[in-house]
Amino acid sequence: MNYPLARKYRPLTLSEVVGQTHIVQTLSNIIKSGKIYHAYLFTGPRGIGKTTVARILAKSLNCVKGPTTEPCNSCDVCVEINQGTSMNILEIDGASYTGVDDVREIRDNLQVLPTKGRYRMYIIDEVHMLSISAFNALLKILEEPPLHVIFVLATTEPHKLPSTVISRCLRFTFVPLSDEEIINHLKKIAKKENIEIEESALRLIAAESEGSMRDALSMLDQVSSFSDGVIKGEDVIKCFGLLPESKILKIAELVIKGDDSLLSEVRELYTKGIDIGKFCSHLLQVIRDALVLSITRDKSIISGTPSYKERVDGLSKLVPIERLLKLFEILSGETERALRSPFTKSMLDVTFMKICTLREKFEGDIEKEKEKESKNNSVHPFVKPLLKDYGATLVSVEKKK
Repeated sequence: MNYPLARKYRPLTLSEVVGQTHIVQTLSNIIKSGKIYHAYLFTGPRGIGKTTVARILAKSLNCVKGPTTEPCNSCDVCVEINQGTSMNILEIDGASYTGVDDVREIRDNLQVLPTKGRYRMYIIDEVHMLSISAFNALLKILEEPPLHVIFVLATTEPHKLPSTVISRCLRFTFVPLSDEEIINHLKKIAKKENIEIEESALRLIAAESEGSMRDALSMLDQVSSFSDGVIKGEDVIKCFGLLPESKILKIAELVIKGDDSLLSEVRELYTKGIDIGKFCSHLLQVIRDALVLSITRDKSIISGTPSYKERVDGLSKLVPIERLLKLFEILSGETERALRSPFTKSMLDVTFMKICTLREKFEGDIEKEKEKESKNNSVHPFVKPLLKDYGATLVSVEKKK
């Protein structure tokens, strides 16, 4: 059986973890110093290594050569943890074990000593799914567990955790990986797997994975099965139903201009079965990038190919920044409502109609401003200096009074 790439190339030591330098350094120093804490909280988006690092920490503390930052991955303890068969490392799904009775079961087993290694570790994934009563039962356990017990809580939604739980843990915030980090790692894996893939395809995968290495590896796995030869950008687009960059930029230009042909372009997307959620996300990203460039003119702030940056820079100059801000406000609010509604397509159509009518309103406001400016400039140029002097004289007279 061939394992998926995301499982086959899962990091086995801290040095192999990609993109989480601050966490790797802190945990390495903790292990070297021997100041082992009893509870850790790992937070961050999906697929960036929270559970993986928890397993590596378990191996580092229990390896026969440890505690060490480089577990051997060959002793019985390391092998059992890698295979998921260790009796000392208990991985609990917070979405399934949500009740207070489940936490009480953990409490009743705390005094059981590890059969191998030094520590008995509980890894509770998606811990935010626990009920309030379960959290209350967990509090005392987290505060004073036995010396041989370590807790690792992992969650994608830390704001749902009670502050009392957070305060009892060392918190580590995992960050999404950059496109370059994902691309470089995918290149190494593609070389090992004899997969030929173009740079354009790698960039599309990195952009679609949204900082998740697991998602990126899953996409590489799928597109390598889809393509017979060298993987190109077109293969990624076809395999995952994506919109080409040129098409997104064209629709973004129509949105910014408020062009009436916008509706027909969007209607065409529906017939092609494009993922509407991803389309809205990409469209908002282009408007956001145009806003950034309209303010700073610094292309290094936005990510993308040089041609993308040039095109967005051109879009940022089409209309005033006030219109871009209004467009982003409308799109972000209305598309969110539309995607949650059973009438998504109809609501999106109305949203784009609103954008087209916004153009007429905005142009009307510009005309009014021009009329005001022309009235202010209707004074003869020879009279302007006299009026200026007259105003200055009035001010000085008022001051003397």
